[in-house]
Amino acid sequence: MKPNILAFDTSTDSCTVALQANGKAYSRHSIEPRKHNELLLPMIDALLKEAKLSFAQLDAIAFGAGPGSFVGVRIAVAVAQGLAFAANKPVITISSLQAMAQTAFRESTIRKAQLIVDARMQQAYIGLYEEHSGLMLPVKPDSIQAFDQVVLESRFEKIEILPNAIDILPLAEHEYAQGNLLKADQALPLYLDEAKQWKKLTN
Repeated sequence: MKPNILAFDTSTDSCTVALQANGKAYSRHSIEPRKHNELLLPMIDALLKEAKLSFAQLDAIAFGAGPGSFVGVRIAVAVAQGLAFAANKPVITISSLQAMAQTAFRESTIRKAQLIVDARMQQAYIGLYEEHSGLMLPVKPDSIQAFDQVVLESRFEKIEILPNAIDILPLAEHEYAQGNLLKADQALPLYLDEAKQWKKLTN
């Protein structure tokens, strides 16, 4: 039986939520920049109601951990942590670039993808992914590079796409099967720019 997984990503202009429940997939997708904090929780609630599932019945909560919008990633982290604490559920972090690569595979059957995402300040987030058994897996770790230093990989298709949480589900299911589960306070963002590193408060 497939695990019940709630997944979401707010790292880009897309506010996207998906739910795998009792073997079925449900999703909501909205492109409304700067409204993620208003949209995310109602979208999650709507999916749970549609699937007739409670938080207690979830097996894990997965989210796009970035890289991406500083504010957007923090919204996803805060919601993931809050829901995981409240429901006592494990968390699965997924690279938002990997989610984009998985979307490209589902929509266009692209099996070798190079993600180049504007990181501002003349920089770009770079992800290199290749398909294995239906999953887009990293060829090397995500990185941040100056635009004028980005090397286009000839064997990989250059991809510019927004992530869809429906594509986080298979990636999260794979991580769940591997036992790659985190506690709520371990759910942290993936910031490739050291100047934006998440600062964990200490007592």
